[in-house]
Amino acid sequence: MPGRIQPRSLPLSAGSHLMTWPSDSTHRPGLAVSNIAWPADAESNAEAARILLDGGATGVEVAPSLLPGYASGQQTVAEIRSRWEDLGLPVVALQALLFNRPHLQLFGSDAGRAALMAHLDSMAALAEGLGARVLVFGSPKNRLKGSLTETEALDQAVPFFRELGKRAEDRGVLFGMEANPAEYGCDWLTTLAEANALVAAVASPGIALHGDAGGLILSGHVPPGQPLDLVHHHASEPHLATLTDRPCHHALASWLQASHYRGWISIEMRQPPQTPESLSWQEALRSALATAQRCYGLVIQAVPT
Repeated sequence: MPGRIQPRSLPLSAGSHLMTWPSDSTHRPGLAVSNIAWPADAESNAEAARILLDGGATGVEVAPSLLPGYASGQQTVAEIRSRWEDLGLPVVALQALLFNRPHLQLFGSDAGRAALMAHLDSMAALAEGLGARVLVFGSPKNRLKGSLTETEALDQAVPFFRELGKRAEDRGVLFGMEANPAEYGCDWLTTLAEANALVAAVASPGIALHGDAGGLILSGHVPPGQPLDLVHHHASEPHLATLTDRPCHHALASWLQASHYRGWISIEMRQPPQTPESLSWQEALRSALATAQRCYGLVIQAVPT
């Protein structure tokens, strides 16, 4: 089992629990990129790894549905982990945990919540096996509260995430709660402040706060205000476009420094559209890596050699 993350107190807000990384960890935070940025095949993974390493990345974030061999069972989790580590990029986080699973709903029947818990527990087991420590919980369409009041939604969500946090803590991983703006079809935890309030209410070392630049830009909350103890941060654009050198990212980098951020800066972007005018995914990846270094360079911590 990977070394367990231990909380470090930070006098920022109630429920604050900044995460630090074990001193013997080979996964000390730096720059990572999500694998949604390139095609999901072994050859593209190898090519992307070379581009990432050339651009200063030291880790990879993965969407489980885009891991070649995982869904089909053709590769074991240990083999997938070894493959990425052999490419020079440890898996540091998971995202898109509920992709293509619209039936798994947080606010629905007890049976539906039980199924969601079982699936997220399996994702925590996958993260543990891959050596990742953070699982990003976004999934705006799987957490629609509909006609529920905020109090009713919290009455259901807090015990759910408290139990999920316990399971995650037992595995040495944690879930990062992501605010999703209304533009993404979300109606619950649409701001970072709301996500932070949930984390404080759950009060579990296995549930922490995740930041997403694209969502913050859409919500108009850049910088977000008071320092907060994020466990993970997505360097992203609205709707996951290719990362650009906009002032918002520089402002967020300064805010992360003020928050004493010690997590990964992970580029999250989709492949560019396949049109004659668009960049290739390779060109977009190189551009995004250079942009991230310019915008977040003072936050990124290099992995020791």
